[in-house]
Amino acid sequence: NTIKGNIIHDNDDTGISSRYSLNNTIRDNCIVNSTGVFGVYLLQSHYTKFINNTVEGSSAGIRIHATEYTKVLNNTFKSNQVGISLRHGHYSKITQNTITFSSNHGIFSDTTALCQIHHNYIFDTTNDGIRLIDNTRYNEIYSNEIRNCSRYGAHIRDANVHNNTFYKNHFIDNNENAYDDGTDNYW
Repeated sequence: NTIKGNIIHDNDDTGISSRYSLNNTIRDNCIVNSTGVFGVYLLQSHYTKFINNTVEGSSAGIRIHATEYTKVLNNTFKSNQVGISLRHGHYSKITQNTITFSSNHGIFSDTTALCQIHHNYIFDTTNDGIRLIDNTRYNEIYSNEIRNCSRYGAHIRDANVHNNTFYKNHFIDNNENAYDDGTDNYW
């Protein structure tokens, strides 16, 4: 399936939802003010590509839930509570996205593994630029610019968050650049 070139505005629910579907491409869409939970919701929609979209004014710009091999590339997430939310998924690539003015976190990862989060620009979040919780493990987080976060640039909150690797990130003017309460993470 390909969803391309749409303007989705002022929905009472999710702007785009893909459930139990494979090999989707969602590109060049503008999703604004989805007052439900998510601008975009992927549930067990493996191998989805989310490219060149703008998502603004949602609870989460995109929620990737129990979905593997997702590519989130060159999108703009503005004024969402969370820009990108990864939950119970693996092997995702999150790259070249701009995430601004999140009222909670720029990128939030919960129980994910073997993902790559790189070359993203995250700034002006109310809490954390990147936050990892609850058995998030074996991810690579590199070459991101994280700026002006009111709490932490990167925050590893739980002791069972382990074996994640952070390198070549630029932390600029955050309240605190990084906090690691996990186990065997590499910086």
